This record gives sequence, structure tokens and C-alpha cells, in this order.
Amino acid sequence: MNRATGEAESWLAGTMVDFPAASISAAAINAAMDALTDDIAEAIVGMLNRNGCFDSSGANHMLCDFLASIACAMQRFRKEFQHQVAYIVSAILKSRKKGKLSVIPGPVVNVVAHAAVDVITKLLPSHHFDDVLRAIRFLAISVCPEPEDHKAVVQCCLSPLENYILSDVIKQELREELPRGWMTRG
Repeated sequence: MNRATGEAESWLAGTMVDFPAASISAAAINAAMDALTDDIAEAIVGMLNRNGCFDSSGANHMLCDFLASIACAMQRFRKEFQHQVAYIVSAILKSRKKGKLSVIPGPVVNVVAHAAVDVITKLLPSHHFDDVLRAIRFLAISVCPEPEDHKAVVQCCLSPLENYILSDVIKQELREELPRGWMTRG
């Protein structure tokens, strides 16, 4: 797990030097991590302190638990949006019928809805969402005192990053060392 964490940190640092075309994304992730480290950590820890629930030892996974849960929720939101094309198609067909407007065949509406969702997910603000999501994942991995014992951090943060940054050797080691099902197959 330490090697995987090190590889993730090296990827983030090395991307800006080794891959200039990707440096904008890495810079955005680094900027998001800086903001998250201060703002989110302060909000979470501050609220926990005010309610008498913060354990300063850091070994109880409070911060990384919140970050991993946020990462999972953001990923579900992203997937849900991409799968709402059926709703968009249905709404358009109903609206046109109710308004007695010219008929657009269902398959055409479906293609157009997919095209619109694809464009929206490629817009710059959408990339910021992805940058923040990656930053939350990196932050959760880096602050977790024992990620090898923290299923949420592995499943919501490390595993989704594995295709981009972890070597095949590290992926295989993680699959062998972590409980079955914690890392995706890919």
C-alpha cells in the first residue's frame, strides 16, 4: 500500500514535469488539493471539534472517511448524470406531444440527448468537477493513517485511480494483499 501511495504521489508530481500536455490537469489537481486541504479539512475537523467528536490522534480515520465518502458520492453523481439520457428523451418526447409540436422520432431524440450529455461532460466546468474529485481521492489516500485497513479509501479513492497511475506490478500486489473485491479488475 505504501508503494501504491508513493506511486500516486510520484504520478502527481511527475506529470507536470514529464508530460507538459497533461500539466494543466495536474496543476488543477494540485490547486484543488491545496484548497481542499485547507478548506475541507478545516470544515470537517472544525465541525467535529465543535461537536466534541474529533480524535486528534488521527488514527481513527475520521478525515479520510469523510473524504472517501465524498469521492464516492461525487462518482455516483457523475454516473447518474451520464445515465439520465433516458429521462431527457422521455421528457422531450412528452413535451413535444403535449405542446402539439412536430414529432421527432425517439431514436433521433436519443442520439441528440447523448450528444448533449457528452458535450456537457466535456465542458471546462465539468473538468473542474473531475479535478476536484481526483484531488479528494489523492487527499484521502495521503491523509489515511492505514489505507490498507480502510476499505472506503481503497474502493472510493485508490481503485478508481489505478487505471491512470498505478503500474501493473503495484495493481497485482494490491489485489493479492488487500481483501478480495477491494480493487477493481481491469
